[in-house]
Amino acid sequence: MTSDGYAPDNDVLAAPMNALLRHPKFDAAALSYVENVIEWRKGLGRFNRVGTNLGFHIINYTMYLDFAGRTGANDHGATYSALLEICENRGQCGSRALRTILALLSVLGHLQTDQSRSDKRIRAYVPSQRLVREATDIYSYAMGVIDELKPGTGYRRTIESDPQFLWHIISTSGRAIIEDDVRITEHFPQLHDIISRAGGLPTSISLAHAQMLNLPSPPSREIARSFSISVSQVRAVMNALDDAELIIRAPDGTIEDASRLVAEHKGLIARELALHVKYALGLEHHFLAAAA
Repeated sequence: MTSDGYAPDNDVLAAPMNALLRHPKFDAAALSYVENVIEWRKGLGRFNRVGTNLGFHIINYTMYLDFAGRTGANDHGATYSALLEICENRGQCGSRALRTILALLSVLGHLQTDQSRSDKRIRAYVPSQRLVREATDIYSYAMGVIDELKPGTGYRRTIESDPQFLWHIISTSGRAIIEDDVRITEHFPQLHDIISRAGGLPTSISLAHAQMLNLPSPPSREIARSFSISVSQVRAVMNALDDAELIIRAPDGTIEDASRLVAEHKGLIARELALHVKYALGLEHHFLAAAA
């Protein structure tokens, strides 16, 4: 068990995650997912400078709590105190970091504040329409992978056309994460550390993508320009990847091999999909049977 209470040996997602990884079409579907995420992150512009793993966690918590507040599942929606309680319970951040991220997300147009529906004296954070559109995009990529692994499901088309399906995915995954303490990125502690850094995900996924295509890794300046992050952020992430032995660099600094990084990203994709397969889509037994 880690210091924040995460016990990786007691893992409800292990079986569906491993079944997905063994699927004969998984590698091709994962490559498609990576390419979609790269293009999506390029479109986020300067948000990539602050769009760390913690920032995305807080976005997900906010969307879940807002939905729960609108449906009567909690009293006040995504209040600061509710968000802080989740972050502290999961050992992710304290009040100062949370306030900073909420302020940045508000300035960048992803969050707004409004009166709580149940108590006008309380302010709650509300996802903007821009954030809902971006969430629809990223969840549609995940649904697209499941469509490739189980043809005929049509989940990507559904999430793009039916707003209620998006909120179904958010509410079921949010309940598992927040109420049942299911962990996603923490299952991969080295990659978790990398994507918790500024510029961590854009840099690491770009290097993994090049390895998946057997192409030379893009230089630091190209990654920085593509994602509107700084060269120093990219280089810091590359140094951290080197220290974690997720990449192997030649004496001149070029990347010779990133296969371990690819394996970590594939595992993370499979784990995110396993969350939806188990809790939202009712497909766990299908993939377990297919992998048997």
